[in-house]
Amino acid sequence: MNPEKYPETIEKVIGKGSTPAGMHIPIAVNEILNVLCIKPGESGLDCTLGYGGHTRRLLGALGYPEGGSGHLTALDIDRENMTRTEEMLREEGYGENALTVMYLNFAELDRAAVEKGPFDFLLADLGVSSMQIDDPSRGFSYKREGPLDLRLDQSKGETAAERLAGMDRDEIEGMLTENADEPYAAEIAKAITASYRKKQKIETTTELAVLVEEAVADAVKGQEGLKKADIAELQKKSCTRTFQALRIDVNHEYESLYSLLEKIPNVLAPGGRAAILTFHSGEDRMVKKMFKEQKKQGLYSEISADAVRPTEEECRRNPRARSAKLRWVDYRMGEFDWLEEAAEKIRDKEYEVAKRNKGKIPHSAEHGIFDDCSGTEKIGTRTNGFYGGIQWQLYNATREPLFLENALSIEKKLDAVLMDSQAMDDSSGILFMPTAVADFHMTGSRPARNRALLAANNLAGRFNPNGNFIRAFNDPDAGENTRPKENCAGTSHVRTLMSLPLLYWASEVTKDPRFRAIAVKHGLMAARHFIQKDGSVRSIVRFDPETGEWIDPNENEDVVDHGCGKAGYDASEHADLTKKTVGNYGFTISFFHTGEADFLKAAEKTAAFLLSCVPGDDQNPGQFAHDHAGAADDASTADDAASVIAASGLILLAGLVRRSPRPCRLVTGHPRCSLYKHTRRREFVLTLKEMNCWIIVCRKATEKRHHL
Repeated sequence: MNPEKYPETIEKVIGKGSTPAGMHIPIAVNEILNVLCIKPGESGLDCTLGYGGHTRRLLGALGYPEGGSGHLTALDIDRENMTRTEEMLREEGYGENALTVMYLNFAELDRAAVEKGPFDFLLADLGVSSMQIDDPSRGFSYKREGPLDLRLDQSKGETAAERLAGMDRDEIEGMLTENADEPYAAEIAKAITASYRKKQKIETTTELAVLVEEAVADAVKGQEGLKKADIAELQKKSCTRTFQALRIDVNHEYESLYSLLEKIPNVLAPGGRAAILTFHSGEDRMVKKMFKEQKKQGLYSEISADAVRPTEEECRRNPRARSAKLRWVDYRMGEFDWLEEAAEKIRDKEYEVAKRNKGKIPHSAEHGIFDDCSGTEKIGTRTNGFYGGIQWQLYNATREPLFLENALSIEKKLDAVLMDSQAMDDSSGILFMPTAVADFHMTGSRPARNRALLAANNLAGRFNPNGNFIRAFNDPDAGENTRPKENCAGTSHVRTLMSLPLLYWASEVTKDPRFRAIAVKHGLMAARHFIQKDGSVRSIVRFDPETGEWIDPNENEDVVDHGCGKAGYDASEHADLTKKTVGNYGFTISFFHTGEADFLKAAEKTAAFLLSCVPGDDQNPGQFAHDHAGAADDASTADDAASVIAASGLILLAGLVRRSPRPCRLVTGHPRCSLYKHTRRREFVLTLKEMNCWIIVCRKATEKRHHL
């Protein structure tokens, strides 16, 4: 409905507490402007463009469309609505000097900050626009017949109908409970799965709504005092919650919100303000908790004590405002000022290193000059993927062409590994995940995708189903200066855990569950056989390759020369330190990808052991002791590389165990549990502050380690 053409009709509709068809009314506008305190000349970010309701008001605070100053960047993932809204705003006089529109998920706001940041103010309206709700073809509302889609970005991912068809009863029940606190989750899940068993597909909004209504009616049948109108109200609320839960799941909304919240401090200018508008309790709990934790870390000078609510008058005129809650933060630079300075120095240094090593795959330096592993017998060295990965990370952060040039050069040189049977071993993921997969994610390169899938197929081909393990080493070549030949078909190494993400990725992009199944089976084998009673991790486990029987190691197993070439276990202190950390990081990564409870247990146990290796406060907290009993006073037993690996694993684990409830599709074997509910370990929450430096992690871990 055109508001200019039918103003009286629209006023009547709004006066009755309804939103006119084809019109979107922004919510809590005055409250948002009050907390953001926008001044002309500032730079802002609207994380959710939608139909442009809030965007206009933010631009108005900057003085536009006439005589304004400053700039606003707006993001959206609904390409159709984004294009329509941008055209409308341009026609209204908001030029490119005032507004930039970017096709981005707000979880990727750091990418917007690279071009337009840092920002003085930020708004994220987490609600679905009225235009989307009122469009039957989108499937957001149970009140209108349409395809069961619910995707915010219709060009990507599964539709809600496809998602439901692939879920079992427990997963559906868990999703409804976690994402919407649905009291009749069990009954609704039963009705949905029963429909599929009868070969009755659920492809439209009406079909799902009818099932929900019938399930609720059956659940309350016979309850005293319930009138027909009461049952109808219960059915209406359950339909609303069911569609909400399914929308959150299909669009990965909790994951995106978590990424948004953890990145906000990185994109705000000193003194910047951010406001988040939520519309259901799950979102609000996550925002409230994250803001509180970040304030404790010193990232914010002030946060809202309570949620700000729209006025009663606004809720009367716009019923969709009733569930809205606004929370805000003020950003300050303080305890972590040095992080930005350190990042600047890293960028400058790595640029000089990249210039000096252009065309090389550097491994180590002597007298300031790096060697070059490309075109040599060292081309298959597993660390050769690291430098290429660094170049991709630097390019992602800076968009500096030199980093891109180096990254692509290294990736192409690694093609030689794919053609060398001796070079291809269990390190395929370590080589090609940071290079080819990173390239594919950033550029969409088909050759990069092909390289990565070739490597994934090689890794999958090394799987021994008799023992459920991925073979680590190739048999050494016979030669004058080589060790004696030995059949290494039964060897499994802890480092293989770091290659498993390549298999998880391959399953995701090809929709072939074979890769994921192999990764899970190998990971579960490692959880059983690699971890020792004290939480330390073996380097190598051996099996009879014919029967799959585990060969119980003798007490000197870890220092025995296995004769499997140079790829075999290095009994040096460095290798001993690294295996402690690789095991923990590997189990944590598999938990991240699968939600398997056994991976969480393995990650927790190995983390407890790692924290017992942290030196006392008088030692360099960026180093680990070789002897966990406390030999950190000997500098020769400390290993910075192991500390970096440990920090990565522990920070990731901290984020997973303290994360607010996430969609239950991630949780295998525990369908009603979210990742957060797997554990209530306060030691991780208090100790491992996400995104902090390893120095802070180690200091806090030292204080808490005895409680683990």
